[in-house]
Amino acid sequence: KKDGLPDVTLEELADCTANGRLWMGCMGRIFDVTGSEFYSAGGSYASFVGKDTSVALGKMKFNPEYFDPRALHWTRDLDERELNILQDWVDKFGAKYEVVGYIKDDGATL
Repeated sequence: KKDGLPDVTLEELADCTANGRLWMGCMGRIFDVTGSEFYSAGGSYASFVGKDTSVALGKMKFNPEYFDPRALHWTRDLDERELNILQDWVDKFGAKYEVVGYIKDDGATL
């Protein structure tokens, strides 16, 4: 965890667009994807904005329940293969987007 970055609740994450930001949660981190056409309205990944995408990306399934960490959580509901897929996504995001915070009470050890 980087010092000085805030813990963000799921509610705050969901409200990120109210402040003109496009944030996406993944594996306990909040990535700022603002400015990426993929995450803007009408973009291929616009449905990821304001959500914890961990389980959805690990399982590569995008039904609403996979975006609800209260129902399914990456620390308990992904198998080893799915965790490896998720880690690949986090590595890609980390190389391209800034981490601006952490999901509060995520349970992740970062």
